[in-house]
Amino acid sequence: MAATSRDIEEAYDRGVRELQKILGDSRATDAQIEAAEEAKRELLALRRNWALDKLAEQTRALSALTSQLAKVIAPVEVRPPSESVIRDITAVVSHAEELSQGLRRKSGGAG
Repeated sequence: MAATSRDIEEAYDRGVRELQKILGDSRATDAQIEAAEEAKRELLALRRNWALDKLAEQTRALSALTSQLAKVIAPVEVRPPSESVIRDITAVVSHAEELSQGLRRKSGGAG
């Protein structure tokens, strides 16, 4: 069975909690603390990138849905109020795509 988003989030959270134990242990050496801090930074960066990838994936799916909805509605000669809803959704999706790309650029990821 494939891991769900929740499973992945919980795995990241468990990793951070384990690292926090090392960081909070008065018996930890400087080298152990430094290694735990670096591992925590890397883990948090991986989680951020995973979240950005997930956002980009959802944005693409929403964009495809919006496109399909527009194709279904376009042939209707009488323009129902839903036309404005589709236009609004399209604007929201376009904005989400711009935000996603901006976040990817800021995080240094490809996108």
